[in-house]
Amino acid sequence: MGNSILQSFLDNQFIKTDEISHIESLKKASGAVQRMLEQKKNRLKIISYTLVALDPTISDDDPVVIEVEEVIIKQWPAFRNSVVKTKDTPITYIQAVILEALNNLSKDINLAAIIWHTGCNIVSHYKQAGQEEVITNFLLEIGRKVEEAARKSWGLLENVQIGNIDPIELTLPKVNIGKVNEDELKGHLLAAAVHLGWAAQAGGGENPHHHGTANHHWPQFLAERAAKGLSEEINAALTSQNKSLISISNSIKESLETYFSNLKPHLEELSSSILQSSQSINKRSDLLWWKQALYSPKLDTGYRTLDSLILAVVMAVDLADSVSPIYPKSVDFFLEETLHDVLGDKIEKNIVLTELLEKLHLFSDAEKLLLDKLYYESESRKSLAVCISGVLNGEMTADEVFKYTGIDKSAKMSLAKLTVWLFHDLQANTLANAK
Repeated sequence: MGNSILQSFLDNQFIKTDEISHIESLKKASGAVQRMLEQKKNRLKIISYTLVALDPTISDDDPVVIEVEEVIIKQWPAFRNSVVKTKDTPITYIQAVILEALNNLSKDINLAAIIWHTGCNIVSHYKQAGQEEVITNFLLEIGRKVEEAARKSWGLLENVQIGNIDPIELTLPKVNIGKVNEDELKGHLLAAAVHLGWAAQAGGGENPHHHGTANHHWPQFLAERAAKGLSEEINAALTSQNKSLISISNSIKESLETYFSNLKPHLEELSSSILQSSQSINKRSDLLWWKQALYSPKLDTGYRTLDSLILAVVMAVDLADSVSPIYPKSVDFFLEETLHDVLGDKIEKNIVLTELLEKLHLFSDAEKLLLDKLYYESESRKSLAVCISGVLNGEMTADEVFKYTGIDKSAKMSLAKLTVWLFHDLQANTLANAK
């Protein structure tokens, strides 16, 4: 959202304090709640906190309400007295603090998905007391984030495109041609051939021997001294040229390293896109196979053999087991259409929720375990799926379902809505329990 939730509550006069210090205290309290919920051990609490934050009529003795109020009081000791003076209710302040924390948490797409899956169905069952626009915008913005991330994950690669890559540029240094100095060679030859006594007249000479007949010492010195001098000059010329050639090799190496370094991210992006597209095709293929087979892996039976309520539950469970928690909204419609393939138009018929709960006794022992992993020990708000799991396991009565969800007893629900709702709750639970 453009503004913070706290600012929206202030702008709409849901909370009426105009004390800067009070507002700062609420921000600090919200930050504390956010840091607490960010911890992996507390992520299940995001579900309860979301359900509490979306219901302005939540009881002030709810454990989450009490917990957050204590956080606010640490920052604002006179909280209750100050609220009474403005004729506000503490619940509205607590709600604003939680929503602000959740809004900030939604920067993490996995946490955003927990909030979205938890709130998108139940929010319509809460009386918003004039807060409809703020609450709706809050949820829709988070839903858009999840949908955008899901579409990227599920998208197909239609056109392979690699960004512009600069052409390789080779800047080669000039090659120095190795040359032997003629004067230096002449000096070495004179030193080798000329008797040292003639050095002044001949311009050089180091040979201690004369080149007389049968004097082998002279040519021997000549050869040794000439070889030594010539090799020094030739080696010096070759060394100079070799250094020049090495600089060319290094320049080519550096240019190639730079080029391939620039090329690497493009290749990685292309590889990632192809892999993601392949995974998307697999996901879609699995869904189509499931829809055509109409077979429950969880119960090892065909969907057409099941009672309608059991079918609605097990379809949600089976699909949640095979689809990642961050998925495009079209999957919700896919689930409804698959249910429709078996039950036809009666999936749209609204049934009083109490009647649906009464039918849970039809579940066999194996079917009662479908939602067993959802049980969450908390006296605060619970998701509908958790409550149904509690009823199936004999740990909760039908009346307690309405107490813990905040749904009115007169509420009606179709099987299509129920199965999608359970699917969302299962996905939220998966994310909240992810390690």
